[in-house]
Order: sequence, then C-alpha cells, then structure tokens
Amino acid sequence: MQDPEAEKPLADLVKEIMSAVTAEDTMPSTIPVLSVAAGDQAGAEAP
Repeated sequence: MQDPEAEKPLADLVKEIMSAVTAEDTMPSTIPVLSVAAGDQAGAEAP
C-alpha cells in the first residue's frame, strides 16, 4: 500500500486546479497567471 501522506500533495494540487477552473467564471485573471506559472516551470525544466 502507498503511504497516504505521499498522495496528499497530489490531492491538494488537484483541489487547487479544480478551484481555479471553478473560479474561471468569476475570476478569468487566474488562468493567465496559471499559464505563466506553468510556462515558467516548463522553461526551467527545458535543457
């Protein structure tokens, strides 16, 4: 069995994503912020 604590961060991340998607209707500005954050992370991982 996997350690439940190991799955906790993933569950929290999913909650954050779902919250962001839900908030898109009232706060569209969160999406560009998430896109920029994802772009920065992808850029940092690039060789």
